[in-house]
Amino acid sequence: KKAKMQMDTGTTLILEGKFAEARTELAKAMAMEGVTDNDKAHIQFQIGLSCYEAGDFDRAKTELQKVLDMPGANANQARNNNWDPYFPAREARLRLRQMAPEAGAGKNLNALFIGSSMTIRGWMPFEVEAISASAPTGTPRITSANYVRGGTKIDVFWNDGDTRDTAKARIASFPWDFVVLETFYNMKPEDLIKYGKLFCDFARSKNVKPVFYESQPAKAVPYPDGYRKYHEDNLRLKEAANAPLAPVALAQLHYLGPNATPEQVGAFYDDWVHFSGRGKHLAACCIYAALTGLSPVGLEHPKDIPDEEAGKIQEAAWKAVREANPEIKP
Repeated sequence: KKAKMQMDTGTTLILEGKFAEARTELAKAMAMEGVTDNDKAHIQFQIGLSCYEAGDFDRAKTELQKVLDMPGANANQARNNNWDPYFPAREARLRLRQMAPEAGAGKNLNALFIGSSMTIRGWMPFEVEAISASAPTGTPRITSANYVRGGTKIDVFWNDGDTRDTAKARIASFPWDFVVLETFYNMKPEDLIKYGKLFCDFARSKNVKPVFYESQPAKAVPYPDGYRKYHEDNLRLKEAANAPLAPVALAQLHYLGPNATPEQVGAFYDDWVHFSGRGKHLAACCIYAALTGLSPVGLEHPKDIPDEEAGKIQEAAWKAVREANPEIKP
């Protein structure tokens, strides 16, 4: 408990811009008894972050590199009631890549995902990363971070304001290339457009490009008409906000066809609303294509999906992205 309080003191000092003082307090926390490996990795990341935020990038590289080799660095230190996974090694790698892109890769794209369990259940951002990592040399690599909360839609995130630990503060906290904003199947169309546009304007004011993730409808939504209507609502949002759309519901329609049985539709779901592995891969392919303007066909897919089926999923996603975004280019 004392170590946790000491860690929090160091973190607070970073937020206050007192970086040297933060490192002193964090070093004290590191030396205390009973600190777990995961907490030590978190403390080391905070030390590196204090250097990064101070603009001392040479020292930041040294301190952040230490995190990657620590025993607890890849363990999840979940926040926000376990909806927001936090891995010290991932956070360290994000800053390291921002300062020095990996050799042999194309431009590294840093993407912040904002959404609900539709975004983080099954860790969708990580699958988007895996797809990009399997692409040919010279094409972009995606590094992701997330700000998620179960059952939360973009109107709630917007109305949270812009103080510490809000979605808007997270957008403003880092030089992201993209923010991926999750839409939700039961939002009123007028609210979808209102809050989608507000977030787009805010993101662009921070030099961040917005992309909409059309998360899947609930399994009980009438197929295909309900799926089509939901997608049309998202198309109106895309046009109103002038931002790319990752059209997952449209990709479902392309993959399943107009006469799919309830069993075929249900195969994409783990429960009443969350995707199975097949559905998650479909969504990840749509997001990858919307972010990069590149085809996901032939790239990484989960090992439990047969190659032929994965190819069809990827083709459906690529077809849907091009149809919804005729202006798209790499």
